[in-house]
Formats: sequence, structure tokens, C-alpha cells
Amino acid sequence: MRASCLLVTLLLSACGGPEKDEEIKEIGTWDSVVGAMSDAVVGDPSQSALNVRRHFDQAGLAFDYPAPLRLRVDHEGYPSWTMTRGDFELEVHAPGEGDSVESYVDMLVQGIADDGSVRSLPPGDAVHWCGQDIAPVRRRIRFVGDHHELLGFDLPDGAMGVRFMVINDMLIGGEPSRTRKAVLAALDATLDCGAAATE
Repeated sequence: MRASCLLVTLLLSACGGPEKDEEIKEIGTWDSVVGAMSDAVVGDPSQSALNVRRHFDQAGLAFDYPAPLRLRVDHEGYPSWTMTRGDFELEVHAPGEGDSVESYVDMLVQGIADDGSVRSLPPGDAVHWCGQDIAPVRRRIRFVGDHHELLGFDLPDGAMGVRFMVINDMLIGGEPSRTRKAVLAALDATLDCGAAATE
């Protein structure tokens, strides 16, 4: 009976109206586990669900993102935000100074990749964001046996200093997921990096 109640609760929380803006919650282990269970039960979002958007406006960055992604914030060390759904994750980092996207991605893959599975690839296709062409850092790994690609985008410094984004996407037959394509399309259409930092 308790298992049935948990399943119903997960389904109801996953099927809530995506048009409503969500409160940004702190990242937590239990929240991540419940979210992953919910995604596994419900399955991948449809294209029509991915076409519904929410709005992000933090660290001098503003953009729309697909509504099925859950937004969380982590204030440990420096502010960062994570948008997740299933095996897809978009991270937004505002370290202010110090960290570069490449050093962060390399640290991340060393921490999560199956042994000996990290592959450094040439930079990916450039995007035109914030008035600049940005070629992402690319790494491929196996994570719990699944093939993932990580893309790291160095954004122009803002009033808060250094900012970057990282995508972690599980490849489907060697191809990007539908969620990743929808996220990149939303970023291409809406990303606003605000005023550039002044010297």
C-alpha cells in the first residue's frame, strides 16, 4: 500500500502543470533521488512538453528553458543552478573568479566517469551567444555503463565575474537527446548575458 501511495505521489508531482513558474529549491540528495525516480516512471518528455518554457534570470543571465526540467540552486562555494530531467542536466555556474569551464568539466568527469572512459574531443560546433561565437569544451564518458557527452560553454564575464554553462547529456544511439536539442534551441533563441563586465 505504501509503495502504491509513493507511486501516485511521484506521478502527480511529475505531471503538474508546466506553465506555472517554480520556486527555486536548494539542491538536496533526497530531492534528486525522488526526481530521478519520478522521471524513470513517467519517461522522457514529449516534444510538445519540451516546447513549453519557463524563464531563468540569475547571475546576470536570462533565458527560457523547457518546462519539464527541474530547477535547483546550490550556494556552497559559489552560486550555481542546475536544471535536470532524466539523464539530462544543464548547469549554470557563477564562480566570480578562478574556475574556468574546462577545469570544471575535467574535474567533474574525473569524479563521475567509469574507470578509463574519459575521452577528450575537439571543441564542438560553435554557438552564437552573447554576441560571441563560443565553441564548447567536449568530453565523452561512460557513467554507470551509459555513454554521456559533456559540453562546457565559457560565457562573457558579467558584473559578478566569470560565468559558464555545462551540459551533461546521455547519448541515445550516439546522438544527442531530444531534451538537449530543445534546451540548445531555447538558449539560441533567448539567452541574454546582460551587460558585459567593465575593466
